[in-house]
Amino acid sequence: MPERFSAKSRKGVTTRILVGDNEPKTSISLTKMLQAEGYEVNVAQSKDEALREIKRRFYHFTIMDTNLLGLNSLGVLRIIKEINPEIGVILMAAARSSVAVSLKVLNEGACGYIVKPLRPEEVKSVIEKAIRSQRFDRERRQLLETLKEKDRKLKETQERLMRSEKLAMIGQLATNVSHEIFNPLTAILGWIQLLLVKTPKGDSRGSHLKEIERLTRRITRLSQGLLTFSRQPSPFIHPVDVNKVMKETVSLIKGEILNSKVKICKRLHPGLPKVTADADQLQQVFVNLISNALEAMPKGGRLTISTGLKGQGTRKEMIEISFTDTGYGIPREELDKIFEPFFTTKKGKRATGLGLAIAQEIVTNHQGMITVESSPGRGTTFRVWLPLKSEASPKER
Repeated sequence: MPERFSAKSRKGVTTRILVGDNEPKTSISLTKMLQAEGYEVNVAQSKDEALREIKRRFYHFTIMDTNLLGLNSLGVLRIIKEINPEIGVILMAAARSSVAVSLKVLNEGACGYIVKPLRPEEVKSVIEKAIRSQRFDRERRQLLETLKEKDRKLKETQERLMRSEKLAMIGQLATNVSHEIFNPLTAILGWIQLLLVKTPKGDSRGSHLKEIERLTRRITRLSQGLLTFSRQPSPFIHPVDVNKVMKETVSLIKGEILNSKVKICKRLHPGLPKVTADADQLQQVFVNLISNALEAMPKGGRLTISTGLKGQGTRKEMIEISFTDTGYGIPREELDKIFEPFFTTKKGKRATGLGLAIAQEIVTNHQGMITVESSPGRGTTFRVWLPLKSEASPKER
């Protein structure tokens, strides 16, 4: 038995129909037919009046006489769809009217056709078919949106798995190699410093030794970074005041901030709820993001640090910590790479390319996320999102 469609939607909303016809006898007859079925009906007696009415109110359907649309029927139909993409357009015409024109309009998106003189059963059947078609299109769009969302989540999961595999390989490499590198480097640095002490001032060999020392220290930092990266512990969580951790972080690197000539603007939301987190690891994230911002403004600038509460409902609420600088920005082609281990935008500088990778790993372990927005010449904004209630169960202090 076919599904019975009523004038009310599944949500209890009455279907609203606009009749466009300049023949009073037809419009009155059609209005009575539709109202008898429970539809809400309004009438427009000209094309312009119909367009104004569609702009003014939402209509589920419009039944338009082809004579009212005029010669430019396709153009009027496109305008109607631009005003309300969800509206269903049903054409109405006398049997002697041009079938060719009507077919063109149907092909352009009209969802039904009624022939004059009107017959109640035909009108009823056409509208029910149009409702069925509209519902099918709506469900199809919702299904497509659901599939797109699932595809997006699948890609995110695949990226996380690839990242996890990459990090596991790096961790294994770091554990096996770093000790073997670090110990000889310590001895090499000691001998270099001894040679520098014994090298007379003005001796050209001194500059060569200093360059060797600089490069050796860089390798040492990389080795230490690898060890730190591979040994990231599970967070020891407890209730943490994010604002307090932020103030302590800024105080900790006050000297670096003063030397940078960067003005720090703190906009910390008062009375912010505590999060369950490892304060030391959060501070490590904040130090990294602040230091990166300072280096992005070599001639000075402004770094705005903000905290706030986002979302509605206890489970959805998150703490947002943002770091917005006025630095040189990051090119679009590099944005997707900045959290990758060993990738760095600090050309020729002392960076190892592990800072942001470590920061992301820490935030992820707290069931949070870190995002970045940037464009060259317009600065950069990093946002850290932390849930008020963690779903994980790391060790507690």
